[in-house]
Amino acid sequence: MNILHSQQQLEDVYYELSDRGVDLWSVICQMDENEQLPDFLVNIGHGDLADRATYIESYRPAKVLVVGDSRVELKVLQAICKQLGFNKNRFDFVLGYDEGTNYDYENLKNSYTYGCVIFGAIGHSTKGKGDYSSIIEAMRYNKEFPSPIEAFTQEGTLKITKTSFREALVKAVENGLLEPDDWSEYESFYNSLRFAA
Repeated sequence: MNILHSQQQLEDVYYELSDRGVDLWSVICQMDENEQLPDFLVNIGHGDLADRATYIESYRPAKVLVVGDSRVELKVLQAICKQLGFNKNRFDFVLGYDEGTNYDYENLKNSYTYGCVIFGAIGHSTKGKGDYSSIIEAMRYNKEFPSPIEAFTQEGTLKITKTSFREALVKAVENGLLEPDDWSEYESFYNSLRFAA
């Protein structure tokens, strides 16, 4: 039900709130306490700040989008996720050079589904890149997008291999973009890699 108030009524509420010591800072703090700050910012027309106030929801951990050229079978990538303590259902895969190039990245703007996007090789001409040279650059500098993580091989090539995918996941955790579902599995596997090196 929409109720419109007159300017006088709004001013009365404003001055009454001011008399009670309510200011913008106290409103922001209250919204934060109630985990409503991102919605509040969107409602007042400043949704571009909402990503700075987004909560990592414990009941729905951030997902990972994996896109681009891959020489690894899907089930192998899912096994790596499991080894590092991630539930495979937290991953969406758009594998293949053409598939990654033709994906509509515009849909990722202001969506809090994904904590990050892991990239293998894709073309530079993609939907959603705007004036940037590539979608990876757009994501790096435009906070409306989830953070990009590039899956580089040891030779410096952008390609999803078993090693580059594993290292990209570790980097996402180390950068605070993701949390494993099972920290003990993550730490056990991570330590085994470190000692093997």
